[in-house]
Amino acid sequence: EDADKDSLVEILSGATGIFFSGGDQSYLTRDMLGTKLLEKVFEIYNSGGVISGTSAGAAVMSKLMITGNELINKDSSDIFISIQKNNVEVKEGFGFIKSAFIDQHFIKRKRLNRSISVVLENPDLLGIGIDESTCIVVYPDETFEVLGENQVMIFDATNSSNIKLDKNGNLGAENIKMHLLINGDRFDLKSKEVIE
Repeated sequence: EDADKDSLVEILSGATGIFFSGGDQSYLTRDMLGTKLLEKVFEIYNSGGVISGTSAGAAVMSKLMITGNELINKDSSDIFISIQKNNVEVKEGFGFIKSAFIDQHFIKRKRLNRSISVVLENPDLLGIGIDESTCIVVYPDETFEVLGENQVMIFDATNSSNIKLDKNGNLGAENIKMHLLINGDRFDLKSKEVIE
């Protein structure tokens, strides 16, 4: 209810930047999707403001959002040990980025399996895995630059062929493209290519 209060929305008047902290991205979407507060954040963004976030605050930036929950494997001591259909829970995110989804703490926490699963189930979207102490700066022309100490991985199944399932729900595919980017590298989300 607070996110629809004019008094709270008014606090953001004059703001030129918004930062979403870490935690649980599902809480952010639960509390803000469809509210006046999120409308105000988009107004700031569309007026040239900077919208940023870390961890959950990064995951929430895409339209398709990874929640971090598994639907098939319930053993929390050994997570994301497979690449299976319908295992990675996804929900609607804020939608600042529409052509890709964001995963975070990517290399440090070995999150390749979950992003490969999601990109194979949504081959029209890129998967962007951002590691710790690293970020991407997305520009209005839908290009981004990598900044930080570690890497960003991009998975592209747009031109993958023979995306299939076996009897156990395991996903298979041919020709999945991957990029490993470091500080200073740039990428075009429209052409899906590294900018040389």
